[in-house]
Amino acid sequence: MPQTYSLVITTSLKTSETARRVARIFSHCIKETFNLKRGKKTLEDVIEFIEKHETRRLMIINQMKNGEVLELKFFRIKKGVAYEEPFRIRMWNIIDHYIYGYQSIPTRAPLSTGLEFARMFPDLTEIMQEYFGLMVNKFGEVWLMGDQTEKETLIQFLDPVKKLPFFSCNLSVRKK
Repeated sequence: MPQTYSLVITTSLKTSETARRVARIFSHCIKETFNLKRGKKTLEDVIEFIEKHETRRLMIINQMKNGEVLELKFFRIKKGVAYEEPFRIRMWNIIDHYIYGYQSIPTRAPLSTGLEFARMFPDLTEIMQEYFGLMVNKFGEVWLMGDQTEKETLIQFLDPVKKLPFFSCNLSVRKK
């Protein structure tokens, strides 16, 4: 029997190295996810893979036209059909240790997915709980930090051994 996943992550066709790298980092850090290398696979091929592995959620990482912003699209898969969720996440200022090293990634005290963060960013908190398995008031390798004045969020992934961040980006939730 094939392994089941809670989320399959892939990129759009003809995407950038940044989008592929973010897909690898997300699949490495978020439990029970699988990074499906897209290549020339159609959406139907991706859905077939998802159904074979009894997964019901899909995230597609798309490079925006300006090249500096990534857009995350979320889908629920039911009976071979992908239903797009009514929201998208946009990411920018992407910093990872492959390019800049650990010293360039900003660090500060995390708000994590605590109650204060949940009040400031209810939509993002709901997405993070449902798609990424993060729970309110539970610490892990993923830290979420928010700035109440900017209504922007900074997300970081931490190396659990070194306790150093190795990925950071700004993000915001957009309703369709």
